[in-house]
Amino acid sequence: MKHILMLSGIPAFLVLVIGVITVYPQSRKTDNVFRLDDTANRPSATISQMAWLAGSWAGEGLGGHVEETWNTPSGGTMIGSFKLVQGDEPSIYEIELMVELGGSLEWRVKHFNPDFSAWEEKADFVSFPLVKIEEEAAYFDGLTVMKDGEDGLKVFLIIGHEGEIREETLSFRRVR
Repeated sequence: MKHILMLSGIPAFLVLVIGVITVYPQSRKTDNVFRLDDTANRPSATISQMAWLAGSWAGEGLGGHVEETWNTPSGGTMIGSFKLVQGDEPSIYEIELMVELGGSLEWRVKHFNPDFSAWEEKADFVSFPLVKIEEEAAYFDGLTVMKDGEDGLKVFLIIGHEGEIREETLSFRRVR
Protein backbone atom coordinates (compact mmCIF):
# COMPACT_ATOMS: atom_id res chain seq x y z
CA MET A 1 0.00 0.00 0.00
CA LYS A 2 1.36 3.43 -0.93
CA HIS A 3 1.53 6.12 1.72
CA ILE A 4 1.26 9.80 0.85
CA LEU A 5 2.88 12.23 3.25
CA MET A 6 0.28 14.87 4.16
CA LEU A 7 0.92 18.43 5.42
CA SER A 8 -2.23 20.01 6.86
CA GLY A 9 -4.36 17.83 4.60
CA ILE A 10 -2.37 18.66 1.44
CA PRO A 11 -0.15 16.02 -0.16
CA ALA A 12 3.52 16.93 0.45
CA PHE A 13 4.43 16.61 -3.24
CA LEU A 14 1.80 19.24 -4.09
CA VAL A 15 3.26 21.62 -1.47
CA LEU A 16 6.70 21.02 -3.00
CA VAL A 17 5.47 21.66 -6.55
CA ILE A 18 3.64 24.85 -5.52
CA GLY A 19 6.75 25.98 -3.66
CA VAL A 20 8.90 25.40 -6.72
CA ILE A 21 6.65 27.26 -9.17
CA THR A 22 5.83 30.17 -6.84
CA VAL A 23 7.95 33.19 -7.77
CA TYR A 24 8.82 35.76 -5.14
CA PRO A 25 9.95 38.80 -7.16
CA GLN A 26 10.78 40.82 -4.06
CA SER A 27 12.60 40.63 -0.78
CA ARG A 28 13.20 43.20 1.91
CA LYS A 29 16.35 45.30 2.01
CA THR A 30 15.19 46.98 5.24
CA ASP A 31 11.93 47.29 7.18
CA ASN A 32 10.35 49.63 4.63
CA VAL A 33 12.33 49.13 1.42
CA PHE A 34 12.27 46.20 -1.00
CA ARG A 35 14.60 44.70 -3.59
CA LEU A 36 13.33 43.47 -6.95
CA ASP A 37 14.69 39.93 -7.12
CA ASP A 38 13.20 38.99 -10.48
CA THR A 39 13.09 41.80 -13.06
CA ALA A 40 10.94 39.64 -15.34
CA ASN A 41 8.11 39.85 -12.79
CA ARG A 42 7.76 43.61 -12.42
CA PRO A 43 4.20 44.62 -11.52
CA SER A 44 1.94 46.19 -14.11
CA ALA A 45 1.46 49.90 -13.44
CA THR A 46 0.77 53.19 -15.18
CA ILE A 47 1.90 56.69 -14.31
CA SER A 48 -1.70 57.70 -13.53
CA GLN A 49 -1.47 55.50 -10.42
CA MET A 50 1.10 57.97 -9.05
CA ALA A 51 -1.07 61.11 -9.52
CA TRP A 52 -1.44 61.42 -5.72
CA LEU A 53 2.27 62.37 -5.54
CA ALA A 54 1.83 65.55 -7.65
CA GLY A 55 2.40 68.79 -5.77
CA SER A 56 4.97 70.47 -3.56
CA TRP A 57 6.25 68.89 -0.37
CA ALA A 58 8.57 70.15 2.40
CA GLY A 59 9.94 68.51 5.53
CA GLU A 60 12.91 66.97 7.28
CA GLY A 61 15.35 64.19 6.43
CA LEU A 62 18.99 63.37 5.73
CA GLY A 63 20.04 65.76 8.51
CA GLY A 64 18.36 68.82 7.05
CA HIS A 65 15.38 70.49 5.41
CA VAL A 66 14.05 68.70 2.31
CA GLU A 67 11.82 69.93 -0.51
CA GLU A 68 10.33 67.90 -3.34
CA THR A 69 7.98 68.90 -6.16
CA TRP A 70 6.23 66.64 -8.69
CA ASN A 71 4.21 67.63 -11.74
CA THR A 72 1.01 65.85 -12.74
CA PRO A 73 1.23 62.75 -14.95
CA SER A 74 1.35 63.35 -18.70
CA GLY A 75 2.90 61.59 -21.65
CA GLY A 76 3.60 58.51 -19.53
CA THR A 77 5.90 60.46 -17.19
CA MET A 78 6.11 62.64 -14.09
CA ILE A 79 8.97 65.08 -13.53
CA GLY A 80 10.19 65.98 -10.06
CA SER A 81 12.87 67.98 -8.31
CA PHE A 82 14.45 67.56 -4.87
CA LYS A 83 16.58 69.84 -2.69
CA LEU A 84 18.37 69.15 0.60
CA VAL A 85 19.46 72.13 2.71
CA GLN A 86 21.77 71.44 5.66
CA GLY A 87 22.25 74.41 7.96
CA ASP A 88 21.76 77.40 5.67
CA GLU A 89 23.42 75.88 2.60
CA PRO A 90 22.09 73.62 -0.17
CA SER A 91 23.72 70.21 -0.05
CA ILE A 92 22.13 68.16 -2.85
CA TYR A 93 19.83 68.76 -5.83
CA GLU A 94 18.08 66.07 -7.84
CA ILE A 95 16.15 65.97 -11.07
CA GLU A 96 13.71 63.06 -10.99
CA LEU A 97 11.77 61.25 -13.68
CA MET A 98 9.08 58.65 -13.10
CA VAL A 99 8.43 56.85 -16.38
CA GLU A 100 6.28 54.04 -17.71
CA LEU A 101 8.65 51.35 -18.91
CA GLY A 102 7.74 47.89 -20.17
CA GLY A 103 4.23 48.04 -18.68
CA SER A 104 5.57 49.04 -15.26
CA LEU A 105 7.20 52.11 -13.67
CA GLU A 106 10.75 53.22 -13.04
CA TRP A 107 11.96 56.15 -10.90
CA ARG A 108 15.10 57.76 -12.32
CA VAL A 109 17.31 60.25 -10.48
CA LYS A 110 20.20 62.46 -11.49
CA HIS A 111 22.13 64.02 -8.56
CA PHE A 112 23.86 67.40 -8.45
CA ASN A 113 26.26 69.14 -6.06
CA PRO A 114 25.47 72.65 -4.76
CA ASP A 115 27.42 74.13 -7.71
CA PHE A 116 25.12 72.08 -10.03
CA SER A 117 27.89 69.73 -11.16
CA ALA A 118 26.46 66.26 -11.74
CA TRP A 119 27.39 63.20 -9.70
CA GLU A 120 26.64 60.85 -12.58
CA GLU A 121 28.19 61.02 -16.05
CA LYS A 122 26.25 62.92 -18.72
CA ALA A 123 24.16 59.96 -19.97
CA ASP A 124 23.92 58.16 -16.61
CA PHE A 125 21.32 58.21 -13.85
CA VAL A 126 20.28 56.08 -10.90
CA SER A 127 17.22 53.91 -11.55
CA PHE A 128 14.73 52.35 -9.17
CA PRO A 129 12.42 49.80 -10.90
CA LEU A 130 8.97 49.28 -9.38
CA VAL A 131 8.61 46.31 -7.03
CA LYS A 132 5.05 46.74 -5.77
CA ILE A 133 2.30 49.36 -6.00
CA GLU A 134 -0.70 50.14 -3.80
CA GLU A 135 -3.35 52.87 -3.89
CA GLU A 136 -1.21 55.43 -1.99
CA ALA A 137 2.20 53.76 -1.83
CA ALA A 138 4.83 52.65 -4.32
CA TYR A 139 7.75 50.38 -3.54
CA PHE A 140 10.71 50.74 -5.85
CA ASP A 141 13.95 48.76 -5.61
CA GLY A 142 15.79 50.84 -3.00
CA LEU A 143 13.11 53.49 -2.45
CA THR A 144 9.60 53.58 -0.99
CA VAL A 145 7.16 56.50 -1.17
CA MET A 146 3.81 56.56 0.63
CA LYS A 147 1.13 58.95 1.78
CA ASP A 148 1.16 59.63 5.52
CA GLY A 149 -2.29 60.81 6.53
CA GLU A 150 -4.17 63.51 4.64
CA ASP A 151 -1.27 65.87 3.82
CA GLY A 152 1.84 63.88 4.70
CA LEU A 153 4.36 61.92 2.69
CA LYS A 154 7.06 59.48 3.82
CA VAL A 155 10.01 58.46 1.70
CA PHE A 156 12.21 55.59 2.82
CA LEU A 157 15.54 55.47 1.02
CA ILE A 158 18.49 53.11 1.08
CA ILE A 159 21.83 54.88 1.50
CA GLY A 160 25.17 53.13 0.99
CA HIS A 161 26.33 50.01 -0.79
CA GLU A 162 25.40 46.35 -0.34
CA GLY A 163 26.67 45.13 3.00
CA GLU A 164 26.84 48.67 4.41
CA ILE A 165 23.37 50.06 3.84
CA ARG A 166 21.04 52.02 6.08
CA GLU A 167 17.47 53.19 5.69
CA GLU A 168 16.82 56.93 5.83
CA THR A 169 13.36 58.40 6.40
CA LEU A 170 12.26 61.69 4.86
CA SER A 171 9.03 63.15 6.29
CA PHE A 172 7.15 65.71 4.19
CA ARG A 173 4.00 67.83 4.47
CA ARG A 174 2.15 69.08 1.41
CA VAL A 175 2.75 72.81 0.90
CA ARG A 176 0.87 73.10 -2.44
